[in-house]
Amino acid sequence: MGIMLFICCAVALFQLTYAQVLYPERFPIDKEKSNLAGRIPLYSPSRCKQNELLYPGDHADDWICDCAPASLYYPDSDACHPAFRRGPCEDEYMLVLAPGATIPQCIKNECKVDGQVKIHQICYEIGRAAPCKNAHLSYVLGVNTKTLMVDCVKLSVAVKTRVELEDGDEPLYDLSKIEMCARGTKRSIEGTCTPNAN
Repeated sequence: MGIMLFICCAVALFQLTYAQVLYPERFPIDKEKSNLAGRIPLYSPSRCKQNELLYPGDHADDWICDCAPASLYYPDSDACHPAFRRGPCEDEYMLVLAPGATIPQCIKNECKVDGQVKIHQICYEIGRAAPCKNAHLSYVLGVNTKTLMVDCVKLSVAVKTRVELEDGDEPLYDLSKIEMCARGTKRSIEGTCTPNAN
């Protein structure tokens, strides 16, 4: 009896060790906010690489790993990297996607420090309030997920806080509003986006 209990516990532990970690979809889901099935992206570190989310595909059981918001797919490394960070670039360079460009490129970081960008001849750290005017409203220096440029963005990860957002303010990474197949993603760069993916 003791051996049987030990075997059952070992099997259960083995299954838990190799189980996929997925953060479930939120219900109810507004079908106009994502693909036709109304599914939203998931964070799945056991299935997708670093800086990727698991996005819904065109079919009910179709899921695709692709770049998270404010991350760029770099074909030479076959990976997604945060924009305006060193990523696959040499020391003192950072990965950016210029307006109108398709492929990200490494450019010289005038600050020479990963995670810092120069604005009006001053180096600022990404993720810090300076130089944002609305720092008291949780705005920090970051990458705008629509333009992929450095901007003051609301520090939020679509988590309800005790303080309600003002009218018009939106969380930075509200997964129900992420643009499927956005500029800078692997599918966008490879040209494999489908009309229903947006």
